Amino acid sequence: MNARPFVKFVGGKRQILPQIMAHVPASFHAYHEPFVGGGALYWHLYDQDRIQASGRGGEYAFLSDGNARLVRTYRAIQDNPEAIIRRLSDPKCAYDPTVFAGVRQHFNAILADTAQVVYSDTDVAAFFIYLNKCGFNGLFRENRSGGFNVPFGRFASPPTICDAENLRACSRALGHARVTCQDFRAAASAMRSGDFAYFDPPYAPMSATSDFTSYGKEPFGPAEQVALRDLALDLSRRGVQVLLSNSSAPLIREMYAHFDQVEVQAKRAINCDATKRGNVTELLLIPRTH
Repeated sequence: MNARPFVKFVGGKRQILPQIMAHVPASFHAYHEPFVGGGALYWHLYDQDRIQASGRGGEYAFLSDGNARLVRTYRAIQDNPEAIIRRLSDPKCAYDPTVFAGVRQHFNAILADTAQVVYSDTDVAAFFIYLNKCGFNGLFRENRSGGFNVPFGRFASPPTICDAENLRACSRALGHARVTCQDFRAAASAMRSGDFAYFDPPYAPMSATSDFTSYGKEPFGPAEQVALRDLALDLSRRGVQVLLSNSSAPLIREMYAHFDQVEVQAKRAINCDATKRGNVTELLLIPRTH
């Protein structure tokens, strides 16, 4: 089967892949995605045979994220998907609010200095996937201390907690990828002329009252947005093929005035008020070469 995101992330790109693919270069060396999240574009490119071996020790993709627990989940899937499948298939791993609360407590203990248990990457992956499948709206959110604080999700039918075949497909697709935990500036050090880099950062808010600028405890505010734009321009000048996604906020339209801006329509469901969910305009941003 074809690999697809093994977790659901707010702002995931699976639904707008055709629009993104229209702006993916026809050929490139290595692929880079510094805000990998659910990785929808990576899985799609892999299954379409669009990612070429770069000749750098057999690595054809460089995936990174600032979320250490997500990166550990990717690495566990890469190295030992069967161990994760066994954990998620256990009858104790049930869709239940009490189980959810216990798993969330263990998951948050990973970051606690007083944790008495050393958790393996398999543990982290099982916790992460379970919480994502059973939590509210597939949301990943941390408080200022880094604690995962998403509540239990109430679904009409129990969610599929263990998708064994997809986990195996994702493991195959990660076979020659380097997965690291670092910020986008550090990730750029591996980018070379002829490579393709896709940046999908936390979006700039559409208004002053919409302040959802990061999924984790570290904010991604205007200074980070400017730094990312400047990096994209520098990479483009050095021959890296660059594509970015962001909101259509006035700040972004102005900031990226010297980029090609392509509007795409995406259905988003982040608002807790169902009446305010629906299609929103997002931007694909491409550095101009002239």
